[in-house]
Amino acid sequence: MSVTDEVLGILENNKGNFVSGNEISKKLFVSRNSVWKAVNSLKLQGYDIESVTNKGYRLSRDNDIISVQSVGKYLSYDLNIIIVDETDSTNNYLKKLASDGEREGTVVIARSQTKGKGRRGKSFYSPENTGVYFSLLLKPNGSVEKSLFLTVMAAVAVAETAMEYSNRDIAIKWVNDVYIDGKKICGILTEGSVSLENGGLDYAVVGIGINVLTPENGFPEEIKDIATAIFSKNEAPSDAKSRIIAGVLQRLLDMYYGKDRDFIERYKSYSFLIGKKINIIYHDCTEPAEVLGITDECHLTVKTERGEIKTLSSGDVSVRVK
Repeated sequence: MSVTDEVLGILENNKGNFVSGNEISKKLFVSRNSVWKAVNSLKLQGYDIESVTNKGYRLSRDNDIISVQSVGKYLSYDLNIIIVDETDSTNNYLKKLASDGEREGTVVIARSQTKGKGRRGKSFYSPENTGVYFSLLLKPNGSVEKSLFLTVMAAVAVAETAMEYSNRDIAIKWVNDVYIDGKKICGILTEGSVSLENGGLDYAVVGIGINVLTPENGFPEEIKDIATAIFSKNEAPSDAKSRIIAGVLQRLLDMYYGKDRDFIERYKSYSFLIGKKINIIYHDCTEPAEVLGITDECHLTVKTERGEIKTLSSGDVSVRVK
């Protein structure tokens, strides 16, 4: 880790408070001049750092640049966090690393995406400064079908992190869309590599995109009626984006490693589809149905208009407008 990274870590852990240059130099076993150079380098990167004689350096509480240090300080897990300014898709970026043998627990975070991916080939609006876009590499034991649980875990993690910071109505649309007040804040896409030897997963990449702040000029015309964000700009706490990323990762990994075992019941309770009239979306047509419930395997149980009971393990549905 560079001196600049270590200085940033100290300033992040003391955010809003002054830390003397002498204290930093002693802690890192470097010269005061090295600390000064590191602070200037951080300022050039956009960090709002105040320098005051006889007081030291203070990172502004309002600074919300996502960094390894700003996310890591809220986590209990030792993750390999990689930050990129821009990529086509964090899932694509991480799948390449996974193919080269990157370890479980690697996270790629992008400040913006040029080709953010949603399900069924859809795109996910991924502007700089207002959203968070990240992918987590996992290497679960088990069948490909079990990978559905990873998507469910991610949806619960997003919903409950949003609840922590918002008093608004949070809900999940099967299987992986999270809503606030009836509008979408999040998309989740889980992709993986299948072992030809045993039919299980070599690895899974869980990609998550969340609208944290409302864009200054609002959402684009084509999604403005269906998309929203966790915060408007004046509602957001300090470190909003870093807190959201860390909160989701912490909760997801608690479920994945078995520290949180009742997430399926909570997932069911957050669903707003039960009892609703829906359309099951196929490749080239739709089928009307009514949602009866969600199974312990997180499959959707529906009754078609012909009276047939179906259990959906994958796919997409839409709520029918009366």
